[in-house]
Amino acid sequence: MINNSLYEYSDLLNSPFEIFEFDTSRVKPFPVLSHWHYYLEFLFAKKGPIRVTVADQKYDLKEGDFIVIPPQTIHSIEYIGKVPDKDESQPVFLGLKINPARIYINGEYIPHPDHYFMNLVKNRSVDLHFESKQAEELGTRVFFDELLKEYALKSYGYDSIIYSLVGRFVTLLIREFKNRGVEPGNIDRNSSTQYSITDILTYIDEHSGEKLQIVELAARCNMSYSYFAKSFREIYGQSCKDYIEKVRINKAEHLLRFTDMDISRISQETGFSDSSHLIRFFKKTYGITPKQFRSNSNKL
Repeated sequence: MINNSLYEYSDLLNSPFEIFEFDTSRVKPFPVLSHWHYYLEFLFAKKGPIRVTVADQKYDLKEGDFIVIPPQTIHSIEYIGKVPDKDESQPVFLGLKINPARIYINGEYIPHPDHYFMNLVKNRSVDLHFESKQAEELGTRVFFDELLKEYALKSYGYDSIIYSLVGRFVTLLIREFKNRGVEPGNIDRNSSTQYSITDILTYIDEHSGEKLQIVELAARCNMSYSYFAKSFREIYGQSCKDYIEKVRINKAEHLLRFTDMDISRISQETGFSDSSHLIRFFKKTYGITPKQFRSNSNKL
């Protein structure tokens, strides 16, 4: 059966961000056909021109240019003109895909990136393309160089460094869009007591060490339990309960790898009912106990 879906699966929990270099002479398939996902995506033309189509708008990027691709927006990437011969220079672009719900920016007057970029594409007059001079003023190349370095080394705290870099860069982008006439105040920011189905991921992440009830999460989204549960599964391909457990197990993995906390303390910090619950779920997920996982990590 042919799959006609344009949806590209987004594992927002286990892969909240992806940083890559796409060399069209080596990475296949190219062109990248029309698709959409839940990530916010940034592309930087490192070498040679590419054409990026976002929501039916075509943007030709030359070397040094940069473009923003909002979440849930159909887009594609292709050559400009004829396909280059093997001996000709092939385009290379750098990319960042990130779950916008995981971008944290301080300042009540600054819109949440999740809502901001979702709404940005609805305004057809907004130019998502930054030419090389504008991209240079934003520090785009340095931004990607730092991202790629952290992502490749994966040293202690690399994810915190990446989120910090992204938060700063996104703030600069919102400032630049404001200069282009897009007023952040015109884009709704949810109150502290109400969340959208995507905002709730941030709440879960911040409160995963506490007792979380699905019915309370649904209420925060102003939804019934059944509608919330159905919507969550449709968007993320798993139940909210499974998602919460995966958040907790990922945090437990981080503490096992980078701290000397004992299992009992880790279970308390990550929201498991006790150490037996953590051990049982960890073994079910990874096939080994937390103790074995820590031992294996120390050998790397």
